[in-house]
Amino acid sequence: MARRIPSAAATLVQTAEGVLLETRAERFDTMAGYLAGLGCPLTVHHPAELREAPIRLSDRLASGAASGGRDMGPVRGR
Repeated sequence: MARRIPSAAATLVQTAEGVLLETRAERFDTMAGYLAGLGCPLTVHHPAELREAPIRLSDRLASGAASGGRDMGPVRGR
């Protein structure tokens, strides 16, 4: 994971249970997408809002896939 996550973006700490990632995020939905993009199993310890964000993202992606993308909603501008 250290090769994929810049040290300026997060702190990685090896623990007996695995690797602990500590970081800051302004938007939980954006962080959920970032974490999903890492492509590894993970557990969000806190905050509760971030624990819920990957579930919402997963539900949205599954709904969009099932509808052929029609239910994904508008794409936000950058």
